[in-house]
Amino acid sequence: MIRIKNKITPVLAALVILSALITVSAGQPEPCIEIEKWINGEDYITAAPTEMLEITLWINNCGNVNLTNLSVRDNFPLKKFNAGLSWADNSDPVADGMVSGFNPEGWIDFDVIWLGDIPAYPLGHLAQFEPLQPGENFTITFEATVDELAEGAYENCATVTANYTIPGQVSVAVSDTDCATVFVPSPVPAFTPTGLIALISLLSAIAAVAIVRKRR
Repeated sequence: MIRIKNKITPVLAALVILSALITVSAGQPEPCIEIEKWINGEDYITAAPTEMLEITLWINNCGNVNLTNLSVRDNFPLKKFNAGLSWADNSDPVADGMVSGFNPEGWIDFDVIWLGDIPAYPLGHLAQFEPLQPGENFTITFEATVDELAEGAYENCATVTANYTIPGQVSVAVSDTDCATVFVPSPVPAFTPTGLIALISLLSAIAAVAIVRKRR
């Protein structure tokens, strides 16, 4: 009697293993959240003092499980006096809190916070988006102004956190951070009437000397 044996090739073995991994991983929870931040629709913009800016935060559930306990924190750039960016409100949804203070170096530290349905602050303004299901997203918008004495680059970052609760186990936290930058060019020096007259006189003298040398 002739027996025919199946031959397992390396390629066939790899396909069997890959199929098993896909089957196992398909049912595994993979919590994920992401945030994108734009200022006037861009990651990097140039602005002038007193200019109004529109900030957009886009939050997306990039995993395969529902997320709760949403929290978003926007960290304004550190600044001294009236030289940086300032909160101008018009937030949608409404912010749930603000934190302001000074760091050890004397810089002003200002953060804005939006919360979901968390134990310490139930029914925050992000609770309307919970549970955030896979593929779902929402947007937060607000305004800020460029301070009169602002100059240079200001990086503005925002962080989102959320929880996924494994049945019968502890919660798993996920988070993400994204930043956008505002660049404020140095102001062009403005001439006073006296300085302008002096500049004109200097240019006239230079021109006169050049004419005399040319005639010689």
